[in-house]
Amino acid sequence: YDQKNAIVVARGKVEVNQNGTILLADRLTYYQTQNVVRAEGNVVVSEPNGDTYFAEQVQLRDDMKRGVINNFRVRMVDNSQFAAREAKKVTETETKLTKAVYSPCKICKGEDPFWQIKAGEVEINEEDQRVYYEDLQLELMGVPIMYTPYFFHPTPDTDRKSGILKPTYEQDSN
Repeated sequence: YDQKNAIVVARGKVEVNQNGTILLADRLTYYQTQNVVRAEGNVVVSEPNGDTYFAEQVQLRDDMKRGVINNFRVRMVDNSQFAAREAKKVTETETKLTKAVYSPCKICKGEDPFWQIKAGEVEINEEDQRVYYEDLQLELMGVPIMYTPYFFHPTPDTDRKSGILKPTYEQDSN
């Protein structure tokens, strides 16, 4: 603890619980005067709604309600996944992703998911219960099949809303 500069540093298996949000990391630095938390190494953030975020480095502010995550991955409550070069938690209910990929399919190491969405910009808005995409490309088994400049669908934890239907795959002898 650096009392003069109001900086707290924790190393090892660090765990922080703030209003139901749990942050795990190898190293955590808390800048008390700025209300900024910087976590490094095997960072995992578990939200009360069941979403789990993964990164190597995270900087959060305002009681972990806003922040920036580089090389971001998230497993949503329904096991769908997002990955992005960068994620910014703009507000408690809004996250913006840059160079993002989304898939509800199980992802195996070294294989493309059955289908996935790639986009330049993504906004996950929990208040509207929608995911908004810009510069979207839909891929099926790694092959681009559709492009659209703008698209949205309900968030994975939403019961029902209008939007795209989740495709299913069937095979028979015919």
